[in-house]
Amino acid sequence: IPDIIADKHFCSQSETIFSRKDLKIDFIGKLENLPQDWESMNQQAGTKMEIARYNSSEKYDYANYYTKELVELVAKRYRDDITALDYEAEYRQLLKQVSARYKESQ
Repeated sequence: IPDIIADKHFCSQSETIFSRKDLKIDFIGKLENLPQDWESMNQQAGTKMEIARYNSSEKYDYANYYTKELVELVAKRYRDDITALDYEAEYRQLLKQVSARYKESQ
């Protein structure tokens, strides 16, 4: 489903971030780097805000929910995000992990 007609929860992040020409993006943080990125934002803003933790859940390996075919479908749909937000290494690692799991089950 193209971003133009997709529910906002399924739109690509790059569309959400870069579609507004009036915004000047100078920093994009990543959830997986939150403590470091938060510190960087604090330094840039001259603040010392703390991160609060609410509604946390148990850790799980999201890769267990993927098949190789699903990895490729998601990568095709969100290719712009993978490229623009520098997730190529994560994509390749997920594909490798899922492929290895598939080989083990054969």
